[in-house]
Amino acid sequence: MIDGLLNLAEELAGQDDAVKKRKAISIAYYAAFHAFCEMIADGLVEDPTSPIYIKLYRHIDHGVFNREKIFQINDNKTKNFEAIRTSLSDLKQKREEADYFPASAMHQFNPHDSISKARNTIELIRAIDKKQQRDLALNILVNGGNMNRGSTSNKSSKPSKA
Repeated sequence: MIDGLLNLAEELAGQDDAVKKRKAISIAYYAAFHAFCEMIADGLVEDPTSPIYIKLYRHIDHGVFNREKIFQINDNKTKNFEAIRTSLSDLKQKREEADYFPASAMHQFNPHDSISKARNTIELIRAIDKKQQRDLALNILVNGGNMNRGSTSNKSSKPSKA
């Protein structure tokens, strides 16, 4: 799916249509976002068809890229995590601009830049080994990857006093 999204983004970016160029930027972000979600879910669950894998994959919040501390792990792999985080954050910003800026601002969008950045980000994500995947996935779970999105409960996560 991820490579298919990138190919679709390339196809749309090559057309002389502002709407398709905007959509290409959006699709490039989502390709990288899906690669990230896949990496996190793969880090903890082996079977991609299991309900827990799907739940974990679906509950990664887009705002996680704004929380630098989640990507800080006590070893030299942090640079790769930080590069992934900043790249995904930049791609998300470009997607939001492409989605919400007025047509008069379209001249500032370059879908090819977003697609190239997405491809590079996906390469970094795919290079993360299983231990690093697990470490980052656990860090996101423990330190606030908004894993409760979609929950119907509004209860506090603080333990009750008995």
